[in-house]
Amino acid sequence: ALCDSQFNFLMALVGLRMRGALITTIYRKTLTVSSTVLNSRFSVGEIVNFMSTDTDRIVNSCPSFHALWSIPFQLSVTLYLLYSLVGISFIAGVIFSIILIPINKLIANKIGQLSTKLMEQKDSRVKLVTEVLRGIKAIKLYVWEQHFIRLITKIRDQELKYLKGRKYLDALCVYFWATTPVVISILTFGTYVLMGNKLTAATVFTGIALLNMLISPLNAFPWVLNGMAEAWVSIKRIQRLMNVSNLIFLFF
Repeated sequence: ALCDSQFNFLMALVGLRMRGALITTIYRKTLTVSSTVLNSRFSVGEIVNFMSTDTDRIVNSCPSFHALWSIPFQLSVTLYLLYSLVGISFIAGVIFSIILIPINKLIANKIGQLSTKLMEQKDSRVKLVTEVLRGIKAIKLYVWEQHFIRLITKIRDQELKYLKGRKYLDALCVYFWATTPVVISILTFGTYVLMGNKLTAATVFTGIALLNMLISPLNAFPWVLNGMAEAWVSIKRIQRLMNVSNLIFLFF
């Protein structure tokens, strides 16, 4: 518990520093780029999303990045202990876990694609809303309210469609999180009994404890992939801004 609290504290500290660094870097970049080039390539809505949504996703991926090396370590230690307890019976549960890996990868890839499309629609919506607010007097004068409401609603409907798809995949991850422990336990102990071994209270309770240790990193794996996929999408979006050439100032 002490180590976990220290880890959470350090992750919060790193996340706070990363957020400040990213927002400052994006802000400084917008000041060193020609306004003509900046306005031709990016909208105000995109830049706002860079400093809010994209920054949040990158910061939130810090624990996921840490889990990339800790999950394999936890799995290796737990599998060794399971082998010491139930022998090769643990392979049945491991095979089921391995089958889930490509499924989790497909889900993570699809979440990344939906996140990219979602951010594109969000940029368009924020851009249009910003333009409407800037020209609200002319819109009121010519009674164009309903026209722009329809345009914003159309973009919002597309945004909701991609958001709905991503949330369905999140729900699928939750389903795997809920069912994986039960299935792995049934397969492991079922194979142990079919091999002619006798279940004892010590074996069952110790095995369940070890399976819970195994299931925790397995359940975290889809969320780690999800967080890393979303962070990678945001990094590529911000990289587009960083790749724009700066103005060259000459002092005489």
